[in-house]
Amino acid sequence: PCVIESTMDMKDPLAASVWNKPSRYTKVFFPVEMHEEYRHPTDDLPEHVEEELSERGFTNREAMAWYYDQLINAMDGDEIAMKREYPQTVEDAFSVASGRWFATTPKETKPLHVRRVDSRDGTQQWRVEYWQHPEDTRGQFLIGVDVAKGGGGDNSVVAAIDKADGSIVATWTHNRADRDELARVAFEVHRSLDAEVSLRRQEGAHAPSRPEVIVEMNGYGTPVWEALIDAGVTPVKLHTGSREETRNFTILGETRRFVDSGVAYGPALLVEECNKLHRPVSDDGETKGFRGPKDLSMALGFAYTHLRTHPYLPPPGPKINPALIYDSASDAPPRPRGRGGW
Repeated sequence: PCVIESTMDMKDPLAASVWNKPSRYTKVFFPVEMHEEYRHPTDDLPEHVEEELSERGFTNREAMAWYYDQLINAMDGDEIAMKREYPQTVEDAFSVASGRWFATTPKETKPLHVRRVDSRDGTQQWRVEYWQHPEDTRGQFLIGVDVAKGGGGDNSVVAAIDKADGSIVATWTHNRADRDELARVAFEVHRSLDAEVSLRRQEGAHAPSRPEVIVEMNGYGTPVWEALIDAGVTPVKLHTGSREETRNFTILGETRRFVDSGVAYGPALLVEECNKLHRPVSDDGETKGFRGPKDLSMALGFAYTHLRTHPYLPPPGPKINPALIYDSASDAPPRPRGRGGW
C-alpha cells in the first residue's frame, strides 16, 4: 500500500494530485471519526454544531464533541486549520485546504437590530441586519451592491460599511430576489443611513456627504443602477473589467485586508465565506481562480475598493485664533506663539 498524509504543505500538493488523478490504485480515505481515541463527553456539544457536523458526515456524538473541543481549544476556532489537520471528508483534506484566501476567521456576532423591508407586491419582508447602530458611527457610509440573477444560485447582497474604520454597518443577502427587489432593499438601506446624515446636519454636526451606493457593472447591474436613479439615488458604477480572476483578486483582496486586520466581522455568512473561499492549487503548484462562496465578500469589496479613492474625511476641528495660544512658561505677559515672532 501507498500511504500519504493529507495534511502536508499544500504548496507541494502531492496528496491531492495522487488522489484526484486516475490511476490503478484503489483509493481509501480514512475520516477523523474512525480514530476511536478521538472522543470527548457530549455535555458541552452545542446543538447547532452537532447539526453542522452531521451534515459533514459525522455520526458519533462523542467524536463530534472531541472535534468541537479541539476546534475551540487547540485551533483557536480556525476551521480551515482544523479541517486540514483532522479531515472528515476528502473535501476537508484537499478542496478547502488548498490556497485559503482569508488568513483569519472573523468573529461572528448577532445583529443589534433587524429592519424589515416590504417587497414590491407586499407578500414578503426582506430582513436587513444592522451590526451597529448608525448613530454610533462617524456618519459617513458606503454601500456595496453585488448583483446576482436571483434564480436560487448566488446571493444578491447589499452591504454597508462605516467609512471611518471599514466596519460593517448593515447587510442583506438573498438568492431569489430579482433585481428590482435588490434595488428596493439597497434604496431602503441608503434611506435609513441618509436619515442619520440628515439628522446630524440638522444638529449642526459635520456630515460632508450622503451615503454612496456602489453597483458593479457586470451585465446584471445596469437594471439595479437604473432603478436606484429612478428612486432618487445616484449610485457609483464600478467597472471591473473583463478578466474575472483579476477583478476578483483585486476586490476580494480589499475585503481580506479588513477581515484579516480584525475590522470586518459580524455576519455568519462572512464567517462561512472566510472559511470556505480558496484558490485551488493545481498539480504544477499554481493557483488559479476562486472556489467557494464569496458574494458578501464581493459586496464589501466594492465598498472597500471605492474607499481607497474616496477616504473618510474627518470633521474639521474648531478654528483657533493663533493669538490665543500663549506661552505659559514665561513670566512675561503672554505673547502669541508661532513662526516669525508670533
